[in-house]
Amino acid sequence: RKIRLNDLFEYDTELQKWREIPMRGTFPGPRDCHSAVLFKDRYMIIFGGANGSVWLNDVFQYDILKEEWSLLVPRSIALPQGRAGHSAVLLGDDLIITAGWMGSRTLQDCWKFNLRSLLWTQVIYASVPPRPRDSHTSVIHFDKSGRPLLYIFGGGSSSKRHTGICIFDFETRKWSTHKSEYFLRLAGHDVIKTPDCKCIFFGGGDGVSWKRTLVQYDLKSDQWHKIKTSQRKEPPGAYGLSFVLYQVKHRLRAICWGGGNGDTFYSDLFELDLTHRYPMLMVRDYFCDCIVRTGDDMDAKDGFEQICRSLFVSGICGQRDTQQSSSSAPSSLITPPSSPRATAA
Repeated sequence: RKIRLNDLFEYDTELQKWREIPMRGTFPGPRDCHSAVLFKDRYMIIFGGANGSVWLNDVFQYDILKEEWSLLVPRSIALPQGRAGHSAVLLGDDLIITAGWMGSRTLQDCWKFNLRSLLWTQVIYASVPPRPRDSHTSVIHFDKSGRPLLYIFGGGSSSKRHTGICIFDFETRKWSTHKSEYFLRLAGHDVIKTPDCKCIFFGGGDGVSWKRTLVQYDLKSDQWHKIKTSQRKEPPGAYGLSFVLYQVKHRLRAICWGGGNGDTFYSDLFELDLTHRYPMLMVRDYFCDCIVRTGDDMDAKDGFEQICRSLFVSGICGQRDTQQSSSSAPSSLITPPSSPRATAA
C-alpha cells in the first residue's frame, strides 16, 4: 500500500551526507504530487498535492535559515481548486500555478499567489487555452524585450499525452502553441533551467517506457538535442523525481533524486556536472536573464554565496496498491493503473 510522507531531509553537497530536519512550526501534512519552489534564496514554498482523500490547495513556507515551517493563510476570498500534478514557478513575488488534476477532471486554469500580500488572483485568458493537463513542467523565460513568458512542456489528460510547447504571454494574456519536433508525449518528467536559458529535461514516460535520456531545449534558438554523459551509471527511468540545479563557486551541477516506475520507488541520488557545458559564463551572464527552475530572480551579490544544499520534501513511497481507486491518486499519468494497457506514465 502507499504511504504518503511529510518528513524533510537536507543533503549537504560538500559533505555528501543526508540529515533529517525536525519539523517545527506549522508544517504540511502528508502528501504527494505537490510543488516546491525556492523564494528569495531563503524560503521553500509548498503548494497543493494530494493526501489520498483530499486534493489540497494550501500554501506552506519553510524558512531555510530558521528551519521552521509556517502556513501562509490567503487573504483573498477566491481560491484555486485543490490539485496535484500541477506546475509551479515564480515570477517576481508571484507564485504561478498552472493546470493539474483535482480528482474528477484535469484542469487548464492558471492562478497567481502573491507571497507578500497573500492574495490569490486567477489569470484570465484572452485566448483559447491549451488542453487540460497534469504531470507537465513549466519555466519562465524573458524574451528580448524583457517580456515574461510561461512555457509549458508535456503532460496530459487521462491516457493522452500532449505534444508541442504551450507559451503564455502575461502582457497580452494570450496562449500560443509551438510545434516541437522532439518533445513528444512525455509526462511525469522534471526540468531545470540553466544560466544561459537552456532547459534540460529528465525522466517521465510516454506510455510505453520510462525515459532516462537527458534532453536539452534552447529557449533562445529553439533547438533540441540529446545530452551525452560520461557517467557509467545513470539514474533509472522514473516519474515524480526531483531534478534541481545549483552552483558552488564556478561549478554548475544538477542533482537527480528519487522517483518511481509504478512498482519501485527510488532513493538513489545522482549528480551531473554541467560546468564543462558553460565554461565561459561570467557573473553578469549568470544573472542577466536567468530564472533558475524556480523562476526566482537571483541576486548577483549573493549568487555565489547561496546555500549549496538541496532540500527535498518527501512525496509518496512504498509499493503500488493495485486496488487503489482513482480518487486516491492524482491521475493515471502520475500513478500507472494496474491494468496492462500501460507500463509507464
